[in-house]
Formats: sequence, structure tokens, C-alpha cells
Amino acid sequence: MKAGRHAAVVLFSLNVHGRIPDVNAPVSAPTRLTSYNIDAAGAVHCPGKALRTFHKPSPGCDLNVGMDSFVEKKTGDGTSIQPILSALHTANHKLDSNIHFVTFRNNLNKIMETPYNDKNEWRIGLEREAGTIYMHVVQLEDSFSSSADQKKFQYWGYKFEELCCKPPDNSDDAAKASGEDGAVNANVEFCSVFRMSFGHSRLIVAAEMDCAEPAPHQERAAGEDEEGLGKRKRREAEEAADRFVEIKTSREMTAPHHRRTFERFKLLKFWIQSFVGGVRSICCGFRDDTGIVTHVEVFQTLEIPRLVRGKANMWDARRCIDFTAWVLGEVRRATVDGARYELRYQHPFTHVTLVRLDPPHDPSPPPAKAAP
Repeated sequence: MKAGRHAAVVLFSLNVHGRIPDVNAPVSAPTRLTSYNIDAAGAVHCPGKALRTFHKPSPGCDLNVGMDSFVEKKTGDGTSIQPILSALHTANHKLDSNIHFVTFRNNLNKIMETPYNDKNEWRIGLEREAGTIYMHVVQLEDSFSSSADQKKFQYWGYKFEELCCKPPDNSDDAAKASGEDGAVNANVEFCSVFRMSFGHSRLIVAAEMDCAEPAPHQERAAGEDEEGLGKRKRREAEEAADRFVEIKTSREMTAPHHRRTFERFKLLKFWIQSFVGGVRSICCGFRDDTGIVTHVEVFQTLEIPRLVRGKANMWDARRCIDFTAWVLGEVRRATVDGARYELRYQHPFTHVTLVRLDPPHDPSPPPAKAAP
């Protein structure tokens, strides 16, 4: 070992397929705190004001249209949690010892899927300050590379999302929602920030939301100026938590084994992502191999586990929840303030391991309370 280099210290290793000590862990529904959005120029707005309105498209859509002008998502070492902290500060929500974790939904998705994931590695960077554990998204090197087909499928997903979503009425927001030139821009997003719990762990989570069902129609009040209209639109966006809709695509199912594969893998991912975010419904566009949407189906999030219950070689939603509560509880017990850690799941995909990093690993800029 070279001088000055220290090995990571393993603090625990949890058997993914073993017995979970506490079953039937309580889980709370997400409670909305605030929101933020990122526009086409990369600027962050708190609270968010560019939530789009859902409308179910008709079959026959061509998902290839506009591919040449697609603005791909920027890649990097990770995703900064600073927008979450800024949104909380703007909304006058203070972090205290009652909050155990601050994270993006992406990290929880990885943990929840782990009992049924036997091939995809993941890592989550952790640092603990004043009793709160900040969870950072860690991008693995191979996640940056993708084939031409993968890029095509990625675009098809974004294009279908665009077809399902109507930008806000305000023309400036509409331009920012799709990119100033109307191109599909993967960097534009609206994020809801909410509070929830798994077992005895309390979390603040940020999750990107595709769109929401239309708000009840409200006529513009007499004498309402542009500022008042803007405030009302932002308030409606904040109140949209009960109407969020997740947009997905999948290859059309033309054989019995296609349905089994869809239920085993795709529906698991659909359910986890929407369950964690408190999203009630998922609109899925099924497309053929040329990118033409053949039919559109809407799934109710809470009904998805029932669709696979009792079927062979499927998944159990309760195990996903209990496993997540277990992992979060063990992380809280094993960490201390002022230290940095990494939660890892890698080949041979049998254990989730927590390591303490020394010298400290910096997956993203350290969390800091937003300045007044």
C-alpha cells in the first residue's frame, strides 16, 4: 500500500437474501414540503413553477420525431443536493435532528430494488452532519457509456413524456420547459421535495415529477394581475402532489413471456419509483421496434403489487419496504457525525456493504445550509 493511502473500513455487510430482523415496517405516505425546477439554462427556481399538465396521447405517435435536436442529460460525478437545501430554505423548512436522511429518490429506488437485483451494481455516498445523513448519487463509470440503441430508447422515453405533457400556460415557462428552441431537453426538470419515513427513519426526499393531472378549472379572478396569476400558478403546482403522473415507455408485448418479463422487471421499477414519490398513476406507452406507439395504458401505483401477487418468480412489495427500512436503520446505527461513507452493492450481489472512507471521499460538494 502506498504511503498516505488508507483502506476503506467495512462497518457492516447485510445479506440481501437473508432474514430481515423486523418485518412489516411502517412506511408513511410522502408529505409535500416544497418544490424546485431546473430550466433549460440550468437555473434553479424555488419554488418550482414549470410543472406540466398530463394529457393521454393517442396510439400511433412516432417517437423518432425530433431526435436530431435532442439535448441529452449532462453527466458528471454525481448530483448536488444543494437545490434540495435551497428549496427547503426558501420555504422556511429547517433541518433538525428529527430528520435522519436527505436524499434524492434515485438512491431509495436502488435500495428498494436490491432484493430482486442480481446484476446491477450501485453505490451511494454518505456524509453525516449534526445527526442528519446526506445521501449522494454516485455515478458509476459504465453508466456514462451507452450504445446507439440505448440512446435511441432513451430518446423515445423522453419524447413520449413530451407528448404526454402540456407546458404551463405562461409562455416563458413553456419555452423553458421544452428548451428555448422547442427541442426535447433532458436537463429540464420539476422536483417535488417531501417528507416520508421507512421504519423508524425519517427522510426528506426530492424526486423529479413528469407532470400532473389538470387542476380543477379556475377562472382568472377579476382584477387579477400577472403577478397574482403567477403566484396562483405556483400554488397550483405545489398542490399538485395528489395528481402527479409518471410517464414510461416499454416494448409492446406480443408473446406470453413478454408479459412475464414486463411484470417481473419493468413493473417492479415502475412501482418503486412511483410509490416512493407518492405518484398515484403511471402512463405507459407501449411501442414497437420502430418507435411507433401501439397502445397506451395507465396503471394505478397501489394496484401494481396485486398484479404480480401469487405468481411464480415475481417480487414482493413488502420485502422491498422492509429491506429498505432495515438498511436505513443500520446506516443510522453505524455512522457518526463528521465522517464520510459509501454504501455499496456489487458482484456477487449477495450483500449490501457500508464502508467508512479514509481519507474522506467527496462524491459531491459538502452539504451546506442555504445562505439567507
